[in-house]
Amino acid sequence: MIDTGRIEALAAAARPLEPDAGARAALMKAVAAHAERFLESLPERSTYHGSSGGVPPVFVEEPGTIERALAHVAEHIEEALAALAEAVGALEAE
Repeated sequence: MIDTGRIEALAAAARPLEPDAGARAALMKAVAAHAERFLESLPERSTYHGSSGGVPPVFVEEPGTIERALAHVAEHIEEALAALAEAVGALEAE
């Protein structure tokens, strides 16, 4: 049986962890500034060292869409990071 009281208590306890609109805007501004600094540094950096981990490079002649880029990040980067985090958590639990 679902313990709705427990769910409500957990939701109330989690509410302070969720940033409000102003805090989210500040976080997004910081992330955007970080991304801009990173992008501005690319002309001075060596940015491609060959494909690794069996992930094919995504180089095309024409610019792609943001949706395609984000899907690539989700599939090849976020999934790998999630798997790494899960593995680290399992090691820490031992």
